[in-house]
Amino acid sequence: MRLVVAALLVAVLEPACAPARGRRVEEARYLVVGGIEQWVTVRGDDDRSTVLLVVHGGPGDVQSTYRAAYAPYERDFVLVQWDQRGAGRRARRTCAPSATA
Repeated sequence: MRLVVAALLVAVLEPACAPARGRRVEEARYLVVGGIEQWVTVRGDDDRSTVLLVVHGGPGDVQSTYRAAYAPYERDFVLVQWDQRGAGRRARRTCAPSATA
């Protein structure tokens, strides 16, 4: 009987003792940073997690297209990536149609 009561207490109290999770963050949009429109993505499973800023190698290198490669890190961090000037979605807003990389 004591074992049954103990099992029931664990089943009822365990969810209450587990650390609460925040909300999922999933944003992708142009932001004005320093007076310049820049493409920024923010993704993570818990909006209270530590921010991990992904700084890519450039020039012209874009990491936002490798979303699946960074997905495992979204469990523990909020990943912030942005396309540098002249690359990725940032280039679509600033480069002339005849421009080449």
